Amino acid sequence: MLDALKIVIAVGAFSGVVASVVTVGFSWLRELLAKKREAAYLAMRLAVLLEGYAMACIGYASFANEHWKQYYGEPPDDVPQLPPYPSDADWKALDQKLADQILSFANEIATRARSARFARIFEGNAFQIQTEIEESAHRAIDLAGALRKRYGFAPSEPLRACLKKEARSF
Repeated sequence: MLDALKIVIAVGAFSGVVASVVTVGFSWLRELLAKKREAAYLAMRLAVLLEGYAMACIGYASFANEHWKQYYGEPPDDVPQLPPYPSDADWKALDQKLADQILSFANEIATRARSARFARIFEGNAFQIQTEIEESAHRAIDLAGALRKRYGFAPSEPLRACLKKEARSF
């Protein structure tokens, strides 16, 4: 009888341990999948934001170029501002290398704007701004493409081709 009781206790304890391990495993798996979904959703939002920024840059630079051709006036005097990133973003969910590049992009834009202002004020080169805007657009396209590739979204090739073609036109 005592042996049967030991067996029942051992089986109960083993069952409890197995149930706990399975529960923890499922919780961990659920959290992992949720984090992957969150990262993919953030990547999609950022890719669309960056592509929109690239379109604004190219439109801005193209307009400036056409304006200059028509009126021989000066091009715009600053690089377009990057729209704010989503405030509810969990940046830890994204691939660290991509997150670093995307978060650093705002600093790159500020550096390009300073470079264009320096060229205009100290070198008399009012047209450096077009190069800086174009480079910002290309960088935004590249970052959006990297996000799309990493998180399995279809590349926006028609948009990319159109932007690259328009960017080369000036």
